[in-house]
Amino acid sequence: MLFDFDGTLTPGDTMAGFFFHCARRQPWRAPPMLLSWLIVAPLGLVSGGQRWVNSALLWWATVGLGRRGTVQLLRDYARLLLADPGLLLPGGLGRLREHRDRGERVFVVSASCRQWIRPVLAAAGFADVTVVASTFAFRWGGLVMARRCHGPAKVRELERRTRGLGWSWTWSYGDRVSDLPILRLAARQGLVGSSRQVRRAGRCLGASAELLDWSR
Repeated sequence: MLFDFDGTLTPGDTMAGFFFHCARRQPWRAPPMLLSWLIVAPLGLVSGGQRWVNSALLWWATVGLGRRGTVQLLRDYARLLLADPGLLLPGGLGRLREHRDRGERVFVVSASCRQWIRPVLAAAGFADVTVVASTFAFRWGGLVMARRCHGPAKVRELERRTRGLGWSWTWSYGDRVSDLPILRLAARQGLVGSSRQVRRAGRCLGASAELLDWSR
């Protein structure tokens, strides 16, 4: 079974939350982060360009901390998420638990970062769930995005982890049009929420998709 993370198992975007956390922690970082975003944002409109946008934000969010400081920053953000009782959607956890209890292998495939997805899931009792996510690298004194697991790249990263196993997927869950590549891997799709993105994805998928409200 395949689950997106941000917006599917959580009500918000934890990657965006990480950038805000860095800016609140050291306010001097906010102006260069905003300026770099304004400069490189047009790259997000071309294939693969969003990785450069995120890399610019990551670098300004972490430059000067050093490797140890960067690792500590990621751990601190994971602890901040763990302290939020509303981080994970109850309906999403329930569906994930149902699949797991039936003995089905569960993958969380996310554009966010495994350094906080793994501890969050482990604390909720899902340490056995496989996480396929974006990866960071330390370059020029700060973090950049090594692999961005988003859109079609989610399929490529999933194939890297399952190559040669010949698995088929019964259900896949997401909350936006960019999740369509992994949603289409499965026989059935769960679309979480009622946003315009969800409605657009539902029109693309047709009768195999089910609309889900996991906020309760």
